[in-house]
Amino acid sequence: MMIELTRKNLEIIVRVLEKGSNKWSVLEIQRDSALSYGAVWNLIKKLENAGYVMKERGLYKLTNREVLISQAASLNPIRTKERIEYYGGGTAKDRRDFIRNTATENKRDYALTLFAATDVIQPYVKSENISVYIRSRDRELWEEKVKESGYSPVYEAKGNLTLMPVDENYYFTLSKEYSGYKIVCIPQLVIDLISLGGPGEEQAKLIKERFMA
Repeated sequence: MMIELTRKNLEIIVRVLEKGSNKWSVLEIQRDSALSYGAVWNLIKKLENAGYVMKERGLYKLTNREVLISQAASLNPIRTKERIEYYGGGTAKDRRDFIRNTATENKRDYALTLFAATDVIQPYVKSENISVYIRSRDRELWEEKVKESGYSPVYEAKGNLTLMPVDENYYFTLSKEYSGYKIVCIPQLVIDLISLGGPGEEQAKLIKERFMA
């Protein structure tokens, strides 16, 4: 059964997926988000009615992870998100280090995704592109720093450094640090990879096997 997803709904879905096999309450999902208790409760009930979660002794648990991930990926594909493309020299690690160092020096949030993230935690698909979520409000600063560092804007084509501005807070509050880099939480990474398709789906399978078993 399909359920209607919005950006707010997607945050709840990611938080539910983040719980894995653990049991949780509606309050646990709601208190760490910017959403009202009523909004969270309404979606959890829809998830329960659709068979994605079930309730036992007052607590919920995930029962249909794969279908929920697949639906989130199809309704929020990464290709539809705003992307600011740049091209620059050096290696993928050089670009990843540039993002981390710039964020640290300017006290800004970031979260690597796609193969920029998987190359840190589960290398498999090699890519020269670094895709990273940034806060929409920090867009001007990032664009300034990127250009100062010698990267050139790319229009109507794909570069090797992709900034993706987002308004939602959970991309950053749920991010985790691995080997000194911030990456999106594992459920969001899997959603992004699956929505990319092709080698992204292969990489997503490995990530699920290692981190979501």
